[in-house]
Amino acid sequence: MEYFNKETVGDIAIEKVRLPKATLIEAKVFWERLQTAISQENDKLIIDLSDCTFVDSTFMGVIVQAQRELIKNQGELKLVLPAEQMKEFFKFAGITKVIETFQSKEDALSSFNKEPEIRDIVFT
Repeated sequence: MEYFNKETVGDIAIEKVRLPKATLIEAKVFWERLQTAISQENDKLIIDLSDCTFVDSTFMGVIVQAQRELIKNQGELKLVLPAEQMKEFFKFAGITKVIETFQSKEDALSSFNKEPEIRDIVFT
């Protein structure tokens, strides 16, 4: 089984995480995939975590780092987090304050056609 797969819809790259638990073990490979997507000038990226029930802090850190890289390039990152428990993890970590989350991939895709929400980003 592949842990990740990439799909492109128009000019939007979608990285699907196909793991029930995304941890330190997979974080390095995931970061490399995200770096590749960003370096290929994908300035619109969706990370689909709909198969996940748990993401550790290292994996979350990779997502935050991808957000930083995209912001430098005037890009956007969106997360698909349909599971309530996952939303709570990301909310508790403060990530939902800086990265928009959606119930479905379709909702995330359609959000790129709307005016972006202005958010204050504070990295400490």
